[in-house]
Amino acid sequence: MKNSVIIHFFAVVFRWIAECYNNSGIEKGIDKICNFFVRYADHSAFINTFRNHFMEGNYWRASKTYQFVMLPVKLLKKIGNAAGDRVCAIREKSIGRGFFENFLKVSLRDYGVLLLCLMAGYAVSVYLFGKMGRLDRYIACGGAAVGIVLLFINCSLTDLFRGSIIAKWAGRLFTCYSAEDFDAEVPVYHLKCMPFDIVLMLLLGIFMGYFNPIAALLSFAAASGILLILWKTEIGVFLTVMLAPIMPTMVMVALIGVTVVSFVIRMATNKDMEYVVTPFSMLIFAFLALVVLSGFTSVDMMSSIPIVLVYVMFTFSYMLIVNTIKTRSAWNMLLVLFVLCGALVSLYGIYQNFAGVDTAQSWVDTQMFEDIIVRVYSTFDNPNVLGQYLILMIPVAFAMLLQSKGSGKKIVYTIVNLCMFACLLYTWSRGAWVGAVLSLVFFVLLRDRRWLIICLIGLLLMPSVLPASILERLTSIGNMEDSSTAYRVSVWVASLRMARDYWMSGIGIGFSAFEKIYPAYALNGAGFALHAHNFYIEWVVEMGVLGLLTFLALILTAYKQIAAVREKKSLIRFVTLAMAGALLGYLFQGMAENLWYNYRMVLLFWIYMGILQSGVNISNGKDRVVL
Repeated sequence: MKNSVIIHFFAVVFRWIAECYNNSGIEKGIDKICNFFVRYADHSAFINTFRNHFMEGNYWRASKTYQFVMLPVKLLKKIGNAAGDRVCAIREKSIGRGFFENFLKVSLRDYGVLLLCLMAGYAVSVYLFGKMGRLDRYIACGGAAVGIVLLFINCSLTDLFRGSIIAKWAGRLFTCYSAEDFDAEVPVYHLKCMPFDIVLMLLLGIFMGYFNPIAALLSFAAASGILLILWKTEIGVFLTVMLAPIMPTMVMVALIGVTVVSFVIRMATNKDMEYVVTPFSMLIFAFLALVVLSGFTSVDMMSSIPIVLVYVMFTFSYMLIVNTIKTRSAWNMLLVLFVLCGALVSLYGIYQNFAGVDTAQSWVDTQMFEDIIVRVYSTFDNPNVLGQYLILMIPVAFAMLLQSKGSGKKIVYTIVNLCMFACLLYTWSRGAWVGAVLSLVFFVLLRDRRWLIICLIGLLLMPSVLPASILERLTSIGNMEDSSTAYRVSVWVASLRMARDYWMSGIGIGFSAFEKIYPAYALNGAGFALHAHNFYIEWVVEMGVLGLLTFLALILTAYKQIAAVREKKSLIRFVTLAMAGALLGYLFQGMAENLWYNYRMVLLFWIYMGILQSGVNISNGKDRVVL
């Protein structure tokens, strides 16, 4: 491949284009245009307002509102000063702490004893209650066999994987983790409360036998997860980022709730821990205030209040990320998990394309697009929502590919990018296609504007290389003969009329409130709609014009934070530039879709903001955890 004539040809062509562009009339013309806008904007009232101190948090910290918002934090600090030492002493002596801190060092023989006790309790239970079936025998015998094997292995997981390929690959893939951690000699740890653990496993086995074994194991896993999160807040943060695109909304609400409790306990018991205030803080407070107000003034308050709670809990994910991810290694690992979970979502979407899934008739105009049989939606239940998710993910994954070092990482991230691009194609979402291309072009130009000519050439050549079905789908944008386009335009007109009448406070958040008011404004042919099919109109309809202005201020603050990154050639710099492109494509998609139609997209937006702000803090030297 390295000696390929084709690759050599394109390398020569691109080098020739770059040489022609440098010091050319085109470059000078573009520079003059850019410099003109820079000089004009530099003295504008808009830019001066954007540079004002409140964007840096100084004005916010000096305000009475800040003093009011920070009252809970100050109260937690007072509790921590009064009872922190006592609580820390209890934690030090707790049974679970020793296990959680040493579970990789625990002897596999101890795990074998516990597994045998679990299977013994399970076998006795199913036998006594007369539920012994073939599956139960397989579970009991298989678990017992594994337990017996573990009895003969008196070493820990650390010893088992020392020097292995798994450890080396993990060290290469997760930059916060090194394979050398497995190379150090570590003494084997034995459980201190073995009798208690044995009784616990026997009871759990009996519980599994009496009830559904899978449900029992899931309950045990959930209980263990809660204890882990209460022990380490970071575990809850990592799980939130990993599971956000996969798990149902209410599961994520519960997970974030437990993580918030863990964070509150940590704040109360850690005298030296400081709450991080960012330029987003004032705007987030304004957003939450508008959400709560929108819920209580909604035309259907009973349906809006639960959605208010979901929005509030999901907004907390930003606070959790910024206050817990404070080291470069932790940020890198969080980003890797974020991207790899995106790859899993994409793989599931690709599987749906070939296995076949039910496609709603409203998603495709079969008279115009006879070739489109399946539109994939993966874990998001809607192809357009999946497209929005991939707009956010693809530029970040592409930045990871460009910055990765070593053939192993490059292969992994190449596969990740290919999976995401394939899944995006199979959504057949026109807005998502355009948004993704726009995001990548913007990212590439931010990185090096000399790519402008190549991007233009690529866009010009695109019609000649794309399949006819994709071109037909793209050229149908704006075609009123397409039923989905005609429907959207009708909904936009009706929603604008709603916004004109409810511009001050909105009708309240949620589909029920929209359904209640929309019929009075609906046009013929679009008598039913769950939302405005335009993100910006939806903001005005739900929360009034102040809601839209608050969101736009959040986006402007995000771009200002990206511009504030001091490092020039680091992973954080490239990823934040990729996020700048992704947000542009995301906002473009909002012209034709309600970006928060699926509530998990609300969570993913705040996770995105949290990762961005955490990276900015670390890049600018605020990467030490105060513990």
